[in-house]
Amino acid sequence: MNTLGRTGRHVGGRAVHEAASPESSGRRRWAGPREWVGRKAGRRESRHGERGAVSIEVVVIVPGIVLFIALMTAGWRIWSVRAQVHDAAAAGARAASLAATHDKAVQAARSAIAADLDAVSSHCVDPEVQVDGSAFSLAAGRSGEIGVDVTCRVAFSDLVLAMPGTLEATGHAVSRLDTYKERRP
Repeated sequence: MNTLGRTGRHVGGRAVHEAASPESSGRRRWAGPREWVGRKAGRRESRHGERGAVSIEVVVIVPGIVLFIALMTAGWRIWSVRAQVHDAAAAGARAASLAATHDKAVQAARSAIAADLDAVSSHCVDPEVQVDGSAFSLAAGRSGEIGVDVTCRVAFSDLVLAMPGTLEATGHAVSRLDTYKERRP
């Protein structure tokens, strides 16, 4: 035993401590506070090294990352289109409430919704507009509301080729009619 309490020998002025035979047990030998003798730390010796490890990592990790990004983009698109549809319904209700007749209200709502969705480059496909203009039959002096419903589909096939399906987004808005404005059904 030496002064450190271990058996060992001196190599080049440094103490080398060995358990049994490091070559047979696969352990590294310690040659001082800064240096390991033998193979590098944390690496296994093999006949072929680590050839192919990078390609396996790419095959496993890259599709997962691409799928994660596609799902994040699809979620963003859903949120974005829902907000755009609600905003378009509000614009349609405002435009319809300014019209004098039910037919002009429907026409104004449709054009306002189309302009609003075009302005934001929406991914909304085939918007359907329904206008509840029953308040136009009320006499002037009575309060009334006009409601607008917008429904459209959101496609995901342009995000990733294998991503199927569509999602339906709906928006509803109500606007008050001017109480003392003349109305015609």
